[in-house]
Amino acid sequence: NFHSLTKRSLAVLHDLAAVMICWFLAYWLRFNLEVSREYMESASRALIPVMVIYAPACWFFGLYRGIWRYASLMDLRRIIVAVASAAVVAAAAIYMLRLPGVPRSVLLLHPVLLVLVMGGSRFAYRAWRDRALYGRVMLAGEPVLVVGSGDAAERLLRELAHSPDWCVVGLLSDDVRR
Repeated sequence: NFHSLTKRSLAVLHDLAAVMICWFLAYWLRFNLEVSREYMESASRALIPVMVIYAPACWFFGLYRGIWRYASLMDLRRIIVAVASAAVVAAAAIYMLRLPGVPRSVLLLHPVLLVLVMGGSRFAYRAWRDRALYGRVMLAGEPVLVVGSGDAAERLLRELAHSPDWCVVGLLSDDVRR
């Protein structure tokens, strides 16, 4: 499906941009907002192996299987595991390749920033989508209790949100995990 491929590609590009931005942000924070030219050059040299390591790690740990509008704590857990694993491999690669000028603090700051950006953007998107879907529900209309909490319930909620005759007051699910 072209639409899902486009969304997945945008998610991959978002995460690659996040890896790059957080890498330079880690240097910027490490050096109190003033990175010398020497360290900026070392950051640029080390960025290529970092990107080569993080990209497959994110794919391997399944960060692109889910849909952002359903972002959950399980997705955050996958992000943390993927970023932590890639951070360990990246640190080992940087030392094995003997890339000079990469401070250890950057190797710690980068994954922390990356988890915040990757997790935060997914949850911000979910909050925005939830607001767009459920924020317009008018309290006028007949109160309705929806039984179920899966995709069908989500589609029903979207339809009911556009109807002035109904007002969803709650969801019930037999799945205790939801």
